[in-house]
Amino acid sequence: TLRRSRVLHSRRTRRTTTTTVRDANSTLLRRPKGQEQSTTKEEEVLERQEPGNVYLSSSTLMRHAPRFFDTDYSTRVIAIHARILYTSAEVDHFRRVRTRDSWSKLTNVLASTLAVADLQMPSLAQVESQLTMIS
Repeated sequence: TLRRSRVLHSRRTRRTTTTTVRDANSTLLRRPKGQEQSTTKEEEVLERQEPGNVYLSSSTLMRHAPRFFDTDYSTRVIAIHARILYTSAEVDHFRRVRTRDSWSKLTNVLASTLAVADLQMPSLAQVESQLTMIS
């Protein structure tokens, strides 16, 4: 986000592991190892994005959408989005052949690649200096 602010909405699944249980007398007891109970809950997360904030995501891997507030031209929000471009046919093919195993492999390849990638991002000041040239 370069100017103004916006809110990032995302859906995330949170896993909670319960390691305790209450007995008939409401005494809190620790569950034996291996008998913990896990529950998952999907929740919406709202994160305010201010100038200089950056997030890295994949709409394929995480449902998300930015919300922009009402504004006019002089106070407009400026944000940069970079995406990998796929044709509709490629996306349709991917969806047809996707399995849990292939999905896991894909996400692991993406994560391990990004973990070692030499990503270089300009500072907010560097980007703003370029904005003055196009404003």
